Amino acid sequence: MYSHVIERRFSIVIFISVLTACGTTQVNMVREGKAQLELIPSDYLHFSRVGIYRVDTGVLVVGELHTDNHGRAIIPGHMVIEVITPDGGLLTTISSDYQSGSFKSRKSQFAVEIPNEIPVNSTVRITHHDTVKR
Repeated sequence: MYSHVIERRFSIVIFISVLTACGTTQVNMVREGKAQLELIPSDYLHFSRVGIYRVDTGVLVVGELHTDNHGRAIIPGHMVIEVITPDGGLLTTISSDYQSGSFKSRKSQFAVEIPNEIPVNSTVRITHHDTVKR
């Protein structure tokens, strides 16, 4: 009966643990004007609470995916994170899964570490790729 509440709290604890464990110097690069964020959702979901943080070991990209469907289901697919330098070059590409919520949830969380620093004014592009043909 209360399993969804426990699972939600557990997901939040994991999300916060990743954010705090990856370094002590956490600077939100978007708020500081040091990076731009480009979000490309699939047809049925959107991103929220996305942040780019400079941490001791590199850069951490965190956020949530929310489904726009009225029904509840596990969100299928994966994400591709690209770092584009200010001159338009592609610095790195990372394909990543995300922490899927329960079947009753409409959101999933993600935390992806980029192991190097990124140049100031770079763009981090996050694209969700749906693996289900609708």
